[in-house]
Amino acid sequence: ARRGADLVLTARRADALATLAAELTAAHSVTVDVIALDLATADGPAALWQQATAARPVTILINNAGFGQFRAFADVDGARDAELIALNVAAPVALAHAFVAAATATPRHYLLNVASMVAWQAIPNFATYGASKVFVRNFSESLHYELAPRGIGVTCLCPGGTRTEFHEIG
Repeated sequence: ARRGADLVLTARRADALATLAAELTAAHSVTVDVIALDLATADGPAALWQQATAARPVTILINNAGFGQFRAFADVDGARDAELIALNVAAPVALAHAFVAAATATPRHYLLNVASMVAWQAIPNFATYGASKVFVRNFSESLHYELAPRGIGVTCLCPGGTRTEFHEIG
């Protein structure tokens, strides 16, 4: 937004998105579209892509949605792990497919996948989350080489701890 790019923001909570959209619009005079949906559902990524591209093409995709659970694997509900894999693994792959299919040679397109520093190490009590971030890292590295000849830049960000609601929600 600071550089003048229009944005499409998505999350499950429309109220939080609307507040952020209003702040970004006021501060940077950009258009900010809000799409509230759950990317962990089977049709979530396709619905997001369809709505996000209805008005204009997407040239930068940032796959940042995700959650984790810091609990012993034996104590985690299998259904919650399936939701984690759907959001942290399946959704970025589905969105990357849509993005690549729509990408043209001009302008250049960029894909940023957000993993985590845990993509580089095993952490007990974070087994499924850590494995999902290893997937995102390896997926991104592979796409970086595959898609470069098509004019699509791919980067994987592996941040450390950040100030978010991650630990309260997971």
